[in-house]
Amino acid sequence: AVSVLKCAKGLDLISRVEEELKCPEGECVWLDKVVPRSAIVSSLDSTRVETLELLCASWKKTSLPGRGELDLLRRAIPVELTCASMGFRSRFVTLLSKFFERILIATRSARSRRRADDRWRAEHGKGREAKEAAEDEEAELRECIFFLIWLRGHLSRCLYPGAPVTRRQLALDLLVAMARV
Repeated sequence: AVSVLKCAKGLDLISRVEEELKCPEGECVWLDKVVPRSAIVSSLDSTRVETLELLCASWKKTSLPGRGELDLLRRAIPVELTCASMGFRSRFVTLLSKFFERILIATRSARSRRRADDRWRAEHGKGREAKEAAEDEEAELRECIFFLIWLRGHLSRCLYPGAPVTRRQLALDLLVAMARV
């Protein structure tokens, strides 16, 4: 099921992994919450990597991650920090680095769109739809900021004395990736 979602996202048939998947043609499909939640904590590294690719990578770098994607990452990150496989850990850091870049690019794009919309509204009057879209985008930005604050705090708490070396190393790698972006 995760492979199908990943292909659909790659083909731009869905934009986000939410409970309700909205397709470009206007159709809606309901996604069972259990599928991505169980895939993200699967015992198979390949399933977890595919799910992380689905959540972190996006063809549209200017689209912010949705609440569903952020919630799944909140569930996944504490579990993934205990993984012992070196290959999985390096792939995990790479995917989350792409995710951080996606948030940065989407934030910059949203700010430039916001400035352009403000200028357009100043010249042509206020549009109700544009204002609602700007408020929705602002709420998505806040969700991403809250997620990054949570992640920074969680990774910092993983650095306690006596913590497993793999957990500390992965937490440090992710903090460095956050700092680079």
